[in-house]
Amino acid sequence: MTTQALNLGKLIIDGKSRVSRDGQFADVLNPATNEVIDRVPLATPEDVEEALDAARKGFKIWASTPTHERYDILFRFTHLLEKHKSELAEILTLENGKPLFQSEAEVDTGIRLFKGFAENLKAYTVSVLHLMHKLVWRKIFSSLAVSQSVLWEPFYRSTSQSTYSLIK
Repeated sequence: MTTQALNLGKLIIDGKSRVSRDGQFADVLNPATNEVIDRVPLATPEDVEEALDAARKGFKIWASTPTHERYDILFRFTHLLEKHKSELAEILTLENGKPLFQSEAEVDTGIRLFKGFAENLKAYTVSVLHLMHKLVWRKIFSSLAVSQSVLWEPFYRSTSQSTYSLIK
């Protein structure tokens, strides 16, 4: 594990990387060694409002994204977490001063959680499709029942009247 500075030092708001509006930074220290491992921008209230606006916009986009696409996105995200597990664990260890095995377990927990979120979306899709299937068939059967009374009632009346006329 290296202890070199990460040099990220940017805010990411609405998909764009930039410094804070006032240019102020804070040091990120490794609590085990007190070494400065990074410098991060301090967001201003305006930066926070801009980030919240972007999050609201993103929520609307996510809410309108079909469930199967959300599943694919979350599943791809879990693959990225797995691919970068050692890097993420190293960052967690440097920033929190915890043993590497704990950081790896924390990343594993994140992977399992996001896989679970993806699987829940799949289960939700299946249950919604099942419900829609039931509603469609209920609609078809209710339509048939109505059409039966609409189609068969006049037929029944006309044939029963004809039969009655024949019997008389």
